[in-house]
Amino acid sequence: MTLLAAVMSSLALGAVHLSNSCPADRAKVASVAEAKCYAMEYGGRARTMRIYAPAGASTGPVPLVLVLHGSGGDGGGMEWVSERGFNRIADREGAVIVYPDGIGKSWNDGRPDVPSAAVKESVDDLGWLRSLPEALAAFNIDRKRVYAAGMSNGGLMSLRLACDAADVFAAVATVVANLSVDLAPVCRPARPIPLLIMNGTADPIMPFTGGPVKVLWFKRGSVLSTDATVARFAELEQCGPLRNDGGLIDSNPDDGTSVLKQVAQCPGGSEIDLYEIRGGGHTWPGGEPYLSARLVGKVSREIDANETIWRFFTRYRL
Repeated sequence: MTLLAAVMSSLALGAVHLSNSCPADRAKVASVAEAKCYAMEYGGRARTMRIYAPAGASTGPVPLVLVLHGSGGDGGGMEWVSERGFNRIADREGAVIVYPDGIGKSWNDGRPDVPSAAVKESVDDLGWLRSLPEALAAFNIDRKRVYAAGMSNGGLMSLRLACDAADVFAAVATVVANLSVDLAPVCRPARPIPLLIMNGTADPIMPFTGGPVKVLWFKRGSVLSTDATVARFAELEQCGPLRNDGGLIDSNPDDGTSVLKQVAQCPGGSEIDLYEIRGGGHTWPGGEPYLSARLVGKVSREIDANETIWRFFTRYRL
């Protein structure tokens, strides 16, 4: 099935349709096309997303990756912050990449006291994101290779998917996000779900050592430390202890960061991989510096978050 045929099929089904409300592209990235805007209805709400599906993605059942933006952002912003790295991967690997939009530029990630539109309006983000592999079936999705990655608020939402949608997602990755104190005691993955966590030790917003999430002087709920987040999932999934996997990565000393990778082995061949970005801020490693370092900290150039996450995902399927 060609990509055009897939789109026309989804139009006929009435599940997903092209939208004319796609915001202007923020930055042109050479040789990489931008995702297209789509819309659907879920739970009585119009839900929008950007989808990147290269022509080669329609030749057979293909993996699906959801990439979730942070608070105050949108799918287009996430595509920009990650410098369209997943689009490049899609061109190379034949994957479908989806950048969903949260309601009010936020996700209902399990923190009940966060003053966001998604929380105030009790938006069922969990249900919607769970439904997307089926809703996008016209794109020939391989239901055994569905993955989610997210940054900040999107990372917290990805952790909620790990807790409550392990039957849908083969693996989950988070960047600059820890498990919220509200979600931690009720998190119950349906199976040992492979999890990658990538956090900066000098993050001024999402505290590496745990505590209140702070945006300037505003608090946005509280999270466990990165170590406690790993420990909670390791306990739930009966994993072994974290062990160093290689030495310290510091090939670009000018960026002021280094990376330590640790791995916990879990039942069934699953893993929890922790990338400790020493000196890293509230940023996407290898990505766009969306605000000044004074506000969000340093962007690490030691690793490429897109490629690192993708390599992790390719090891797992349901």
